[in-house]
Amino acid sequence: MGLIGFAHAYSKARDISSLHVEELETNFLVEMQHSGKYLEQFTNRYKLYMERQQGPFAGCAHCPAKCLYRPEVKSLLTQKNREWISEELSSDSHGTELERYGSVARAATHIVQSWFGDEPGASTDKNIAGVGYCATLHTIASPDYTEYEQALLGNNLQIHFFKRE
Repeated sequence: MGLIGFAHAYSKARDISSLHVEELETNFLVEMQHSGKYLEQFTNRYKLYMERQQGPFAGCAHCPAKCLYRPEVKSLLTQKNREWISEELSSDSHGTELERYGSVARAATHIVQSWFGDEPGASTDKNIAGVGYCATLHTIASPDYTEYEQALLGNNLQIHFFKRE
């Protein structure tokens, strides 16, 4: 009803010859307000239905953009990308767990920045952080990790992607 109402108001606005300008403006505003209510109702319901509390992976509980990036990440994440993230996660070169998770986050961020066409090391915005976190969750969602381990990793990694300020 909302978009049809907008189209109806637009077609009336184009038919100026049969209406006075003041009457046209009044009718146009009435139609737009009426149609706008339906469009607003639709968008509010759509947002409500699309909002998710939990995604498909154990770490999704921490993500502020649940499933917004999942299909694209699944398509873009190559075996080479997965191996890089996995190597950072399992490397013995990290002195502490904090260093390990920081390295994983930097690797995933680098990968995502290359997908976005950004220079590696450029400042990161929330989208890059969210996509990087999603790429990491895709990588650890494998038979190598139990769901419990995936949840622990997601919890430990989320701090490095979604820094609280």
